[in-house]
Amino acid sequence: MEQVAQAVGVTKSTVRKWEHGIIQSIGNDKIARLANVLDLPVTALIEETGSIEAASISEGAVTSNELVITVNDDTMSPFILKDDEVYYTTDVQQINDGDVIIVSVKKAVHVRFAYLAAKGIKLHFGNQMKAPEYYPLSDGTRNSFVSQYTGLRILGKATRLVRNL
Repeated sequence: MEQVAQAVGVTKSTVRKWEHGIIQSIGNDKIARLANVLDLPVTALIEETGSIEAASISEGAVTSNELVITVNDDTMSPFILKDDEVYYTTDVQQINDGDVIIVSVKKAVHVRFAYLAAKGIKLHFGNQMKAPEYYPLSDGTRNSFVSQYTGLRILGKATRLVRNL
């Protein structure tokens, strides 16, 4: 967290307040620096209201490419529970069936199981009561790396899970 704070030009206390949603309005210059530090596009940090998504900042990040998101619902239950922390890497070379990925859909960030389809990707919930969501390939072709999907942006792939009991 200290490295993020220094790179953005704020205190650790400010970063912690962003992380916990205490400060919800962040200047554009700070958002741009934070996006650069986290190696994310600025749009990944902006919600509809213009505030930063605090889940993208982690005190427990192990490497510069590892971020953490705290799950705030039970859509992945019983595999991933509310308040679990999912650590993920933004350096995704390939997605395989069953991988846990972090995605952005309509400006909201979600944790889902990924299953590749012939011309798209299916995102499965841990909860069997919800039907999988399907997103078609943007250009209709799949390559060996992470493909582009219509209406979906892959932010990263899970590296570990921390269960907060």
